[in-house]
Amino acid sequence: MLWIFVLALIMPISIGHCDDTNLAHVTWAHAVNSEAELTAALDNADIQMIEADVIFGEHVPAPAAAVVPEAVMNLVHPKEAPPAVKPPQATEKKPKTVDDEDKKDEKPAAAAVQEPADQTADAQVPAASPSGTPTGTVVKIPVMGHPPAEKSDLSLAQFLDAVVKYNKNAQKKKGVKLDFKSIEALKESKNTFKSKDLKAELWINADILAGPGKKAGGEVNAKEFFDAIHANKDLVNKTLSIGWTTELDKDKKVSYEKDHIVAMTKAIEDSKIPVGYPITFPVRAAIAAESKDNLHHLYNVVSEDRKVTFTVWSAADDTDKVDVDKLQEFINSFGVDKVYIDVPKDLEKNINLTGGASATVKFGLFNLAAIVIAMFFRNGLH
Repeated sequence: MLWIFVLALIMPISIGHCDDTNLAHVTWAHAVNSEAELTAALDNADIQMIEADVIFGEHVPAPAAAVVPEAVMNLVHPKEAPPAVKPPQATEKKPKTVDDEDKKDEKPAAAAVQEPADQTADAQVPAASPSGTPTGTVVKIPVMGHPPAEKSDLSLAQFLDAVVKYNKNAQKKKGVKLDFKSIEALKESKNTFKSKDLKAELWINADILAGPGKKAGGEVNAKEFFDAIHANKDLVNKTLSIGWTTELDKDKKVSYEKDHIVAMTKAIEDSKIPVGYPITFPVRAAIAAESKDNLHHLYNVVSEDRKVTFTVWSAADDTDKVDVDKLQEFINSFGVDKVYIDVPKDLEKNINLTGGASATVKFGLFNLAAIVIAMFFRNGLH
């Protein structure tokens, strides 16, 4: 019985979509912003987290299946051929007569003068759609897409419904990370999350602060972001993925400076967001590799009252700008139980993701093992 208890303590803990002791092994599908891409991600058994972008735009459903022409249908179900249409008969020309010449000189009777029509009454009014909205009016809702896109064949509601349906009966459920590209998209999605229990992780992501290489203006307003989270009861205790807008410098290394860390900790403190909300900080691989100490300070401050992780991401063309040795050091310093790795394959293959848990977890397991061994010898001596 004792050994069963010990095994239960040290075995990996499932959190719905991944092994909680090695977050670096979680697999991702990126930019899943269309019906076809969502279908592919759900059909791929290797995918554990689906990342998608949300914009406030126009929903344009995918074209319906093509209608089979009747001529083709007749090949399968022949119909009685319709009666042949006779060609028009040629009209025989008659020779002109004197009477015809006299008629040509006659003037036509004056046309009756008509009153001008009431153009106001007959003005063209746009036809209304079934929803009552005039045809031609652009109706914006939260849809899946990445700027500068303004249209999508997949709405946020459809996206969530599809994942809920998949997870309902799936043994291995898929988590979702929604990257909101504007505050309007987040605010307008308030009612979209009702009755949408994914049975797995749901992350709400936004770049809420200007970061390395970027000036203020392109980020989602931090206060409005947290206000929207507070206002949405269906997002209570969901993971908040909050980061910085970034841009690499081709001539020099950049890092998350102390000012970036202070701004983030202040934004979280000012938000009064309850401690039940876990936070993951999405950090760009090339920049995180140069920022180990400052990001440790961020972790130490924010993790005092809540669960904190990092999500290392990288753009497709960043690989040659990443100091792999420093990135490896960054990952090892936190442990793979606190760092998700979401980078292209050509970078991931150069990183050792089999490292153990953080020092805290290792120390705890070591103590547990020591206690078990002591109890074993104690029982054996009696």
